Amino acid sequence: MPVLSNTVTTLEAQGVPFQLAGLESQRAFKLRNPRRVRGADDLPAVMRGLDPSIFSLLMAHEPDVFPDLDETVDLTVSGHTHGGQIVPFGRPLVVPSRHGTRYAYGAFAEGRKQLVVSGGLGNTTLPFRIGRPPEIVLIDLAPAGDAA
Repeated sequence: MPVLSNTVTTLEAQGVPFQLAGLESQRAFKLRNPRRVRGADDLPAVMRGLDPSIFSLLMAHEPDVFPDLDETVDLTVSGHTHGGQIVPFGRPLVVPSRHGTRYAYGAFAEGRKQLVVSGGLGNTTLPFRIGRPPEIVLIDLAPAGDAA
């Protein structure tokens, strides 16, 4: 199986082409200062590889990139936040994102572009979850005009 590391591939399902893009982590490397990180992502390379006339799905580990995308990217799927992992009273305590809780969990739409952030299966730092059970998200995509 090929790894989509800052690249795009075009696939076909039921005779309909779509693009699948993979963006590397935006927070891949901690620098000497533990509060500073550098990513392995190359968003310009991914965007150059997309054909705006074909539906595109971007897999980005962190949802932080979503506001920076133009409407060439139709759907972005992300994780990384673990949905907040510790969510007492329905509000996450800490979310590892430069946008705070804005894209911590759920489905979002801005113009034509959409984002789905899964709570995922694991955890980070603390070895438990409170208020955000593990999940696997299934997204059913259908060509325009097809009933879902």
